[in-house]
Amino acid sequence: MRGKITGRIIRLKTVLVRTGLSRATIYRKIKQRTFPAQVKITVRGAGWHEPEINRWVADPVGWKPTAQTPSNWSGSPLLDPRELTRWRRRLADRLAAAQTVAGKRELCVGRRMDPEGPVK
Repeated sequence: MRGKITGRIIRLKTVLVRTGLSRATIYRKIKQRTFPAQVKITVRGAGWHEPEINRWVADPVGWKPTAQTPSNWSGSPLLDPRELTRWRRRLADRLAAAQTVAGKRELCVGRRMDPEGPVK
């Protein structure tokens, strides 16, 4: 369950400036659980809770997630397990649809359709 943290949400550019870390280092540290995880803002947007970033900047080595820290540690820093399951289902549906279309295409490849039927 996600905790409630009051304060602003800041975007990646601000986090980069405040921490002095590179983008790759931030995401590596998130995966290692040594940096605050992002919070989804919109479908394609994410940000960080400003108080968590301030706490990390004050003590980078000693920073640990608290009970109020958002928990996004489900393998992907942005997706919780329910979202990941929905994403996998959508991907499977799209793959099945693409295979169906590809199968219909294979039936037509190399054959010329004629009013009297296919010509071999």
